[in-house]
Amino acid sequence: MVSLKDIEASNSRLGEAGEGLVAVFLGATSGIGKATLREFVQYATKPRIYIVARNASTIATQIEELRQLNSDGQFEWYWKKKPK
Repeated sequence: MVSLKDIEASNSRLGEAGEGLVAVFLGATSGIGKATLREFVQYATKPRIYIVARNASTIATQIEELRQLNSDGQFEWYWKKKPK
């Protein structure tokens, strides 16, 4: 198992990957997904993030929080209901 120290060190090096990293997060409105998204946004330089989530009000609040963590990031929310 990877140690927490190794994970934190790896996260802190995300900025070294350059600007404009692109990531897709599915169901990142709570738990591990949300925590992972926040860490990615905090350390990446000008990231472009696509978030697939069902709850519009939850994700709207979360995107505002992400913008405070990284004002240079681009955040897009997607959800399409299946046809009946």
